[in-house]
Amino acid sequence: MKNIQCIELEKYKDSSKYKFIEEGIYQLLFDEKNNISEKGDYVGAFSFTLEEGENLQNPLEDILNKFYIYVSEFIQYETNKSIMQLELSSGDDLSCMKQFKKIVGKRICNEECVNNVDGKIYIKLVIKE
Repeated sequence: MKNIQCIELEKYKDSSKYKFIEEGIYQLLFDEKNNISEKGDYVGAFSFTLEEGENLQNPLEDILNKFYIYVSEFIQYETNKSIMQLELSSGDDLSCMKQFKKIVGKRICNEECVNNVDGKIYIKLVIKE
């Protein structure tokens, strides 16, 4: 994945439902789906470009696991351009969203590595500048 960017969604402008925390991060104040006030989850919308040979699942699944975040909404996925836009959430843990945001502008990929102990090959998530 490359070209990771924060994107601003129109819905974030509604201060009765979202509280601005910092660029790319908002706190959900009202969850329309469940009709809950003061829900508290932290969300942000991001755009990713998949590189040749990557699919929607990888390395996205590894990124979600590494930063303890999840996809709260699929905004757009253009298969012909390999661009996807997702709203991500870290639940009520702001630190996870802040850690994830540090990969904005970087390149993320999965690489094969050999375990020095048993010689088995495994897949490792790599964050590149």
